[in-house]
Amino acid sequence: MIIAAPDKEQALPPLTTGASGEGPLKIAIPVKIGIENSLDEILLFARQQNASDVHLSVNNPIKLRKFGNLIPQTAELLTAISIQKKIESVLKPDQLSKIKTLGDLEI
Repeated sequence: MIIAAPDKEQALPPLTTGASGEGPLKIAIPVKIGIENSLDEILLFARQQNASDVHLSVNNPIKLRKFGNLIPQTAELLTAISIQKKIESVLKPDQLSKIKTLGDLEI
């Protein structure tokens, strides 16, 4: 079977090509996370822990999905305001609008 190289119309968008994400970190990976950590710190910790998902929901601890299981990472429970601040710090205005309209956003 012969597979042709994709033309420019079929190629991946520029944001999905290039750097592997293995470059130097701007912040340190936390050894442990709490509800006061930034979303970037939580995501770095999740990646280091080989988690497939991060779950942030009101009145629940931060949870990581590892090998199909949701594992609580904090004793403290998240508040609506703490989640909102974390989300607003990293999303673009159109993404924030989508969350407010649909109540959900897959990134």
